[in-house]
Amino acid sequence: MVELWSTERLPFEPKGWLKEMRNELRGALREIECGPQEVLHSTYLSSLAARYDAENVLLYNVGAAYFRRSCAAGLRFEATPRGLPAAPRPTAGEPRHYHRYQPAAWSGGFNYWTSGLEIVRWDMPCAPLTATADVASIWHLIKSSAALMEVSSGDSPSRFALRVLIDAPEWVRFNCAALVKPVFDGIVCALHVHDGSMLGEVGERLAARLGTDPTKVVGGLMDDRIAVLGKRRLLWPWRHSVQWNPADDLCLAGELLIRRGQGHTWRLAGKLLALDP
Repeated sequence: MVELWSTERLPFEPKGWLKEMRNELRGALREIECGPQEVLHSTYLSSLAARYDAENVLLYNVGAAYFRRSCAAGLRFEATPRGLPAAPRPTAGEPRHYHRYQPAAWSGGFNYWTSGLEIVRWDMPCAPLTATADVASIWHLIKSSAALMEVSSGDSPSRFALRVLIDAPEWVRFNCAALVKPVFDGIVCALHVHDGSMLGEVGERLAARLGTDPTKVVGGLMDDRIAVLGKRRLLWPWRHSVQWNPADDLCLAGELLIRRGQGHTWRLAGKLLALDP
């Protein structure tokens, strides 16, 4: 198990002592190795109420490469604003942020949250999900398969859990820490409907990225059949592409699991659930 206490939240591009802290954390995480029936369970606790993306703080801001030995079969993460466990030694300031990483059973669950009402579920064939997967391709997959989505409740949750299961061939090797952000962000984006801002331009740019018809992309952006997370300005032009803006800060618990088969079949299944403490 690896634990970290800090007076400041770990940012994407740390400087000074925060960079030194991240480097020490990276070194410790390299030593964690999960077995074939284990996943890496990461936890973030903070005494401060603030908006943040849990998978960014725990995984993306650390660097996916440092989880290569621990995330082959999957990962699980959760975050909650609550008190921290006591630090093992005195610190220069009061710790307000806490990380914990440890192996856990593949079939386990969350420690701080209980899944409530199921909002939507899906199970669909997909193209191979490798390092080339990005937000746009996952969004397009979900939107194009809207007929396969089972919406149980149209209520938008104030916070939610996302559970994702990928069926993949036995021979494929994964680092789920590198896959979780595009997969989760793409799914969450698909469960929104765009508010129409700069629709023509973002539609053209997204269509060029996907190699498809702009009319179909615009239709997908404005399709509200599975928009259980509501309407928002979902994306805008950025450089030569687009910048996505999903409400992934409301995802306070998530898991991405790999189930290996004997054939060459790929499937993407999952569900989004409201969260109860």
